[in-house]
Amino acid sequence: MLYAINHTNKSSLWCGPAAIAAVTGYDTATIHRVARSVCNRRRLAGMYLSELAATLQALGAKNTLHRLSGKLPTLAQWLKAHTQTLRNKTVVLVVGNHYVTVSGRYFIDNHTVDAVPLRDAPRRRARVRAVVLVESVGKPICDVSAPVKILRSLT
Repeated sequence: MLYAINHTNKSSLWCGPAAIAAVTGYDTATIHRVARSVCNRRRLAGMYLSELAATLQALGAKNTLHRLSGKLPTLAQWLKAHTQTLRNKTVVLVVGNHYVTVSGRYFIDNHTVDAVPLRDAPRRRARVRAVVLVESVGKPICDVSAPVKILRSLT
């Protein structure tokens, strides 16, 4: 399931928080608060892949990270090869240096803000570097109201 991105933060809409919003349904101000706490940072612009995965986990999205190696497929090639897998799954893909979210036949990122059909997805020639498979989305393991307090370890 994909959610429309609810951008409530005063800063620019960055691709990492946008991908997290599309998966969890939380607004970007909440995501920034949680991510700054999880990543132990005062300011959040770009996110490392491990930070994105940890923030997803803190917000209740159980996920598995897979880094690709060798000849990297383009987004179009990866989507074509994984059509059956994507029917019932949601993934966050690292395409070039950009995070995008795909679920079923739909694509969303910080440029589209709302889900678009895969055939209309931008960046189809960019190389997929990593995949974050979202296995399930449940209750967050942190208090999502300010200030954020992690309720249990992420390890």
